Amino acid sequence: MAELLIPLSSLEMIKAAAENGADALLYDGTEIFGENDLLLKEALSYAVRKGVRSYFELDPPKGDKDVLRFARETERLARAGADALVLSSAASAAIARKISPDIRLFAGPEMPVTSLDGMEEMKKLGFERVTAAKELNKYQIDYLKEYGSLPLAVVVQDEMCMSYGGQCHADLKHGGYCEEFCRGVFAFSGTGRRRQEFPLSLKDVCLAAHVRELLLSGVNSLMVGRSLLRTVEDVTAVTSAYARIVAEERYPSSGEMRILTRAARHGGFSDGFFEGRPGPDMQGRPENAGYTLPVFDTASTLDELPVTAGRKTKVTFLFVAKAGEAAFLGAVDSLGNRAMVRGAVPETVSGETRVKDAVRLRLSGGRSGEDWRVDRAMVRMDDGVTVDPGEVERMRLAVLQALRKKRFAPSVNRVFPYKAPAEAEITYRRPRLILSYRRFEQIDRTALTAAPQFIYLPLDEILAGGELTEKLLGCGVKLAAVLPPTVTDNETEKLLESLVRAKNLGVDHAVAGTLAVLETARRAGMILRGDFGLNARTSEDIAALTGLGFSSVSISFDLTFREIRALRKPAATEIFAYGRLPLMLTENCISRNHYGVCDKCETQRMITGRDGETYPILGEPGCRNLLLDSRKIYLADRADDLEKLGVESIRLSFTTENRSECAEIVRQYYERNARRSLQKPWRGVYYES
Repeated sequence: MAELLIPLSSLEMIKAAAENGADALLYDGTEIFGENDLLLKEALSYAVRKGVRSYFELDPPKGDKDVLRFARETERLARAGADALVLSSAASAAIARKISPDIRLFAGPEMPVTSLDGMEEMKKLGFERVTAAKELNKYQIDYLKEYGSLPLAVVVQDEMCMSYGGQCHADLKHGGYCEEFCRGVFAFSGTGRRRQEFPLSLKDVCLAAHVRELLLSGVNSLMVGRSLLRTVEDVTAVTSAYARIVAEERYPSSGEMRILTRAARHGGFSDGFFEGRPGPDMQGRPENAGYTLPVFDTASTLDELPVTAGRKTKVTFLFVAKAGEAAFLGAVDSLGNRAMVRGAVPETVSGETRVKDAVRLRLSGGRSGEDWRVDRAMVRMDDGVTVDPGEVERMRLAVLQALRKKRFAPSVNRVFPYKAPAEAEITYRRPRLILSYRRFEQIDRTALTAAPQFIYLPLDEILAGGELTEKLLGCGVKLAAVLPPTVTDNETEKLLESLVRAKNLGVDHAVAGTLAVLETARRAGMILRGDFGLNARTSEDIAALTGLGFSSVSISFDLTFREIRALRKPAATEIFAYGRLPLMLTENCISRNHYGVCDKCETQRMITGRDGETYPILGEPGCRNLLLDSRKIYLADRADDLEKLGVESIRLSFTTENRSECAEIVRQYYERNARRSLQKPWRGVYYES
């Protein structure tokens, strides 16, 4: 049986969720408790008495100055007895593990897993459970669960952001807050403004009809989104409905679906990603603030639901009996609790026995009134060994009792003081240029004259370049292959073949923005360089990524210059110094949804917002899209400030520019006398206080 994880946003919701079938509660940090430690401990004690676990989702630290805030919150939760922390960055895991080696660490939806290789990298960072990306289909989820080494959580109902989790940077347009940029009205270039379109707005995800499939695949946790549960009544109704579905491992009834679908805010619900059919049917028009969806009477609807006989926790047994050694019985339940007991030394008899089948039947047969259901009973016995059925039953009851105690036992976490990193000394160095292009046709002689440290090009472009690739390498230029921003397991073999081809051409470096491609790049013999998709915001992030094998790390562009200067830099670092910032990485193709055809991203597409700003759409491998900002960061006239940051390199990112525009920008950054300030240059958030 999978864990049912219910998020909370008020104290009143705790009782509603715990008494209606939730296995675990997810708090948004410690916000609802304030500074009241007594209230926090009371809530955790109540959950323990109900056999419910308490998880806390913490925002990752932004810059080293925010590390102490995160450390204090982590220490407070560990001392109080929190069962797990739900985190979304490498630094979060590193800091939490230093403070408390015992507390469990889970990767949340903002740090999703898309492949087995990505799961293994998260395991190295210290995570003990991961969350599948909402964009994965059911076959990819099954593959992760069958062959993965970590427990897997799946979001069954929530609002659906157009972007992959952790890859949406549209909040930079609104001071770091999500103002639902994706729910706005846009027009496609060349189509006029005759009708309103919402190309970035997706319907909410709802997998209630697929819960049985997820349970059969062995998924460990089913998560409900925080945005769905606005009131105590919502928590009561939704938790009760999902608890019944999970307990009976069945499809939802019409009454349950009426409860679960009444909360739609964006034109309904969709299971398009799960079914492997993304497209325009997943798009939903945001509801107006004054519009109310039909609401059914919760009490009468709940009366229509099937009555469950009570939820039972699945348990797996392992019985081992060897000649001359005490018998052993171990058990693990579906919530991850483990227990073991030892029995008497088994007797040895001559001749063939059928005791093994009898032991298996004894372990598999539950008793009336027990809250356990046997999922599997494994028996390993030496030949000629026999055990008393009464002894097996005693061991079974003892190990179940031990499991029950663990289920209702509070978490006890060791806590150690955390030493904050010292602020780095200001070092003056002229950073080298890294020139990032999308196409070979953007490169001219100016790029070679500037003597860049690297020229970045997409992997597919390097392979398609042929003679151009060989000429650049022959001129002594270091090329680095920019890898896809995300990959799934069905794409890794093709990626490996492409990387081996690039390696044979003489390309030794690969730029990775996701953990999912690291092992593939290593297998191809590539030297890893970290891209901005890794969200490196603290010294701990840089250290953790260096530990995974990165020779260089790109510092997140949502930090200020003051925060970047303060970072300790144990590895080579680079920052974004020119170009359009990536706002969203999307699985659902924006262009194909509108035009109805796929042109392999050969045509430059753009969308225009109500404010008149135009946002380019770039194609990415796997029929994905990268939505770029309408503005371009420009820092050529701030050379003195760049030299104070202590970074090794600055990246100039050319996306929609033509060859002459690229050459002019390179000249302005490279030749001091060619620099000129634009009329209204955009500095990103680098100079914000």
